Amino acid sequence: MLIRGILTLVLGVTFSLVIAGSPAADIPRPPQPKPTHQLLQQSTIATPLSHSHEIQREIEGEAAGPRADYVLVNKSERYLKLFADGKEVADFPIQLGRQPKGHKLHEGDSRTPEGIYYIDWRNPESNYFRSLRISYPNSEDRARAAGLGLHPGSMIMIHGLPNDVDYRREVIDQEDWTDGCIALSDGDMLAVWEMVDVGTPIEIRP
Repeated sequence: MLIRGILTLVLGVTFSLVIAGSPAADIPRPPQPKPTHQLLQQSTIATPLSHSHEIQREIEGEAAGPRADYVLVNKSERYLKLFADGKEVADFPIQLGRQPKGHKLHEGDSRTPEGIYYIDWRNPESNYFRSLRISYPNSEDRARAAGLGLHPGSMIMIHGLPNDVDYRREVIDQEDWTDGCIALSDGDMLAVWEMVDVGTPIEIRP
C-alpha cells in the first residue's frame, strides 16, 4: 500500500509539471480584431447622407479600378475617360463652365481650358466633393492672357458637387454650371479620385 501511494503521488506531480510546461501556442486564443479603416479627411461641411454608399466603399478600401495613366476629356461630347496601358478603363459624364465653347482665355470667362495638361494637386478638403487640380495655366496660356492685358485665371479643377447644401440644390439639375471646372457626380468623382494620381496627364479636347 505504501509503495502504491508513493507511485500515485509521483505520477500526479509529473502530470502537473507536463501541463504547466505546455507551450502557450497550444492554448486556443480568440481571433485578433480586424483593423479599422480611417476615412480621408473631409471638408468641415458634413457630407450628405446620399454619399453613404460611396463612403462605405472608401471605408472598406474598395478600389474603383486600376490606376489611370491618362485622362481624356471631350467637351463637346461631355465625357471624361480614364485609360491605363492604352485601354479605356472608365467613362463618366461631365458638366463644364457656363461658357463651354472655346479655350479659356482669361480669368472670369467661365470657359474650360483645352489642350494637354497634367494633374498637379489632390484636394480632399475642397468646397466640393473632392477635387483634382489641372495644371492650367501653362506658359502659352499666360502669354495669351498677357497679350490681352488680363490674368489667365487658375484653380481649374475636376470636382464633384458642392458641399454647401443650398448651392448643391441650385446646380444639381443644371448643365454647365461651373466657373470653368469639370464637374462630375459625387460617386463618379470618388471613382476618379481613387484612380488618378498627381502627375497624370490630361488632354481636354474641344
